[in-house]
Amino acid sequence: MIGSIIFAIIADLFPFALRGRVKGFVQTAFAGSQVLGIPLGLYLSNRWGWHMPFMLILAVGLVVGVVIIFGLKPIDAHLKVKNDRNPFHHLWLTPFYLLEFQDE
Repeated sequence: MIGSIIFAIIADLFPFALRGRVKGFVQTAFAGSQVLGIPLGLYLSNRWGWHMPFMLILAVGLVVGVVIIFGLKPIDAHLKVKNDRNPFHHLWLTPFYLLEFQDE
């Protein structure tokens, strides 16, 4: 669920020409966590015990939480977009938007 919300916010915040690059970066982070998470967790648990991977998750979560609270500006620009049109009208116009950017 969070992934779809992240991609919806990316679509609202970034111009069409940069969306692919930003979505690729986000998906690389997801893939990196899947590929590196299990071997790192196994290494930590073999070296210092089964509770160490959970302690690492706690430590990283605390650091990221502090950075989010004190360093990240609110991401609400996607909420300020006026939605005067019907969603079906927007869905109808989607192929025309894609054709417009196909020449770039």
